[in-house]
Amino acid sequence: MKAIKYLAIVAMLVLSQIAASAQSTVYSSQLGPIITALKADPTNPNAAKDLVKTYVKQFKKNPEALVALGNAYFTAKQYDKAIMYADMALKKNKNFGDAYVLKGDVEALKDDGGEAAMWYQQSMTLDPTNPNGYTRYASIYRKRDPQTVEQTMELLKKNVPSYPADAELGHMFWSIDLRKAYEYYQRTNPNTIDESFLYEYAQAAYYLDKKEDAFNLSSIGVRRFAGEAYEEYFARYALYSAVDLDKMDQTAQFVQTLKNSKQDLVTKDYLYLGRVAASQGQYNDAIENYKKSLDLDGENILNYKYMSEAYKGLGDEAKALEFSERYISLDPKAAPSDFVNLATIYLNRAKAGTDKEADFSKAMSVYDKLAEKYPTIASFAHLQQCKAGVDLEKTDYVETKGKQVIDELKDKADLKDSERGYLTEAYRIVGLAIWRDSKRGVEVARPYLEKLIQLDPENPVSVQAKKALGM
Repeated sequence: MKAIKYLAIVAMLVLSQIAASAQSTVYSSQLGPIITALKADPTNPNAAKDLVKTYVKQFKKNPEALVALGNAYFTAKQYDKAIMYADMALKKNKNFGDAYVLKGDVEALKDDGGEAAMWYQQSMTLDPTNPNGYTRYASIYRKRDPQTVEQTMELLKKNVPSYPADAELGHMFWSIDLRKAYEYYQRTNPNTIDESFLYEYAQAAYYLDKKEDAFNLSSIGVRRFAGEAYEEYFARYALYSAVDLDKMDQTAQFVQTLKNSKQDLVTKDYLYLGRVAASQGQYNDAIENYKKSLDLDGENILNYKYMSEAYKGLGDEAKALEFSERYISLDPKAAPSDFVNLATIYLNRAKAGTDKEADFSKAMSVYDKLAEKYPTIASFAHLQQCKAGVDLEKTDYVETKGKQVIDELKDKADLKDSERGYLTEAYRIVGLAIWRDSKRGVEVARPYLEKLIQLDPENPVSVQAKKALGM
């Protein structure tokens, strides 16, 4: 076991123990100045010498006070003295679990982990109602033996039913297995667990795409810790989740909390503030937020997507096209809806502008790219091309693309409902186009109309076709 694996965890746990111990009215006033002196000169073995002498004289029979002093030396990296005071505490009470924990903490920092586990086990055995031995022991194994971690914490739950063992398990797994952390946090009560646990719980839900849970948990955090530092952190994930869930009408409080925040906003904050502004028709404010987001992180290309939408809302098609094209060209994960959005802008320009052919051609090119990028929905892309041909009265294009959809799907054995819809629509459009052609008429259209009638007999075109075909 390498020390670097456990240093951060052990240091955090020791600091929390010191903070808890310092609340004791018995020795807190004397321990505080010692901690301050050690922090100021941690490499000096004689730092706070006189203060320590007085402290030990007063509390030499108090194992809790002695271990608290040992922990102060531990944080100053004076490990020999930390062990000395742990041993002194054990002479007064051989069953005092925190003394074994301190000895284990020192061992855990050795290159191979030393005998840390043994000391933690001693604490668990001799002081079974002290949770510190269990949590330290579990921390050692959290990456390499999750089963041991779970067994240890189950034993803690049995011996100390009041201890929030499930929350502790969630915390232990949070950095290595988010899904397992979330499962343990689900066993806790979000209205009572520690704020740091609740924050991790909300984050786990958000990044596991459980947005409804993330929104509810973050909202609880905002309510529970209103006016405290943690409120801002919960407000951030409440805002993200609300926007992702399209709960724009529930974002006002979270937006205001972030805007009033004393912490620096991050690129994602500005992106989501922009999305809220855009949802309220405040497109210029939205664009300003997107620009701030890009200033912080030029690679946050989602801003281009939403900037396109904002400029579209302002009626600036040129800018909308510019940013939509930039987004699709840069994001390999651009969704089908992003391609459709760009093609739609081109088609609207083709319908209203003077450069009809060029804009139509660009729209069709976008759909070609969509079909290439997402082959499983190529028929959808080709159907959109067919429909665009109808809108712009390009009969030859309508039939070419409609027949392409038919050829792609007509012999497919396991048609999805969506694909069945594409095929039905293609038969309808092609059949109707041929039927309306004075040189061909209903008999030439018969094969397509009969397939339409078979797939969708109640379709208005089917009803008309039955009569026209003498059916």
